[in-house]
Amino acid sequence: MLLGGVLLSVWGETKRRVVTVMASTLLAGIGITLIAFVPSNGFLIALGLMLFVGLMLPILNGSVNAMMQACVPAGLQGRVFALLGALAMAASPIGLAIGGPLADSIGIQPLFLVAGVPTAAMGIIGFLLPSLMRVEEPDSRPIKDMLAGFTTIREEAESGEF
Repeated sequence: MLLGGVLLSVWGETKRRVVTVMASTLLAGIGITLIAFVPSNGFLIALGLMLFVGLMLPILNGSVNAMMQACVPAGLQGRVFALLGALAMAASPIGLAIGGPLADSIGIQPLFLVAGVPTAAMGIIGFLLPSLMRVEEPDSRPIKDMLAGFTTIREEAESGEF
């Protein structure tokens, strides 16, 4: 992951961060999917693919964070990043609770397929969603809708209705 962070800092991502996010999601998904097809004696191949996926994740996370910092007003960034962090932290135990028994029942290689194909699909679908691809534009509707939701929650909390 450190190497991926260094790669991102040297490369500086694409002009549109959303393209970097979708491309790294797609490439990580492809890498995870390919691990499912590595034979049992292909440890070094699997290790190389895991290194590749490990390079994609900091590029993805760094680009998402930079994109959110650019799109979310400074006064709401704490709330937005706290929510993103809470969701990410909640995903880990949920993933372990599902992944462990699933690996026991179907095996570890099919589990890489179950994880990789949807990840790659998210990268492809992301490229096909105009609203997502325009998220960095100043008048982006998804960002305005999200910020309106945060403003409503803040107003309700301040008035005691929440």
